[in-house]
Amino acid sequence: MATLTLQQRFDMFSDSILSNAIRSLENESDSKSLEIQAERLSTLLTMYNHVRHYYNEESLNSKFEEINYVKSRIQQQIQFLNNNSTFARRTFVIKKPTGGRPKFEVDVEAIKLLREQEFSWKKIAEIFEISPSTLGNIRKEYSIEDTIQPYSDISNNELDLLIRQIKHDNPFYGEVMIAGALKSRQIIVPRTCLRESIRRVDAFGIVTRISNVIPRRQYRVAG
Repeated sequence: MATLTLQQRFDMFSDSILSNAIRSLENESDSKSLEIQAERLSTLLTMYNHVRHYYNEESLNSKFEEINYVKSRIQQQIQFLNNNSTFARRTFVIKKPTGGRPKFEVDVEAIKLLREQEFSWKKIAEIFEISPSTLGNIRKEYSIEDTIQPYSDISNNELDLLIRQIKHDNPFYGEVMIAGALKSRQIIVPRTCLRESIRRVDAFGIVTRISNVIPRRQYRVAG
């Protein structure tokens, strides 16, 4: 097996930082942990700036766009999480007596805003300290539509074909940008399916991309 170059190892390191950040964004509810991920992404941007002369402008801008997008999403989630559930409940939840079990009324716009930020329904219920069933009743009562599309019914072959086309048109797109390109086509797939498809379609993408962006120096041989 060929030895990886320093640039290949750095790109693999970068991909692992991004993957961990995305995983935290999807699963983490602790703002401190998310702040660590945001700091790591900031450090990664600084590192890319230090080695930018090894990349062409298109690949570098694509990487910056991808990192900044994930970092922005994490910062938005931190902002919401820092407004802790006590604040959210006190500000957006009203408990009305009914003569029996009290009725909870939650600010509908606050629910919509959290969902637009791609919080799960379970997480939204936790933020307002209400049960998922209560949130479900509120959604039904106020006809709150889901702004997040359900996963698309698409085969592996169809997904691979789409991703192959996206990679052909945008060879430096990473996972986040590919997901965005699919979303613009009304295609939503689980993150694991997306990663598996990218591996099938672009198994040698990193090596190919590196070979295309490493500057070639010409040397003069004496004699």
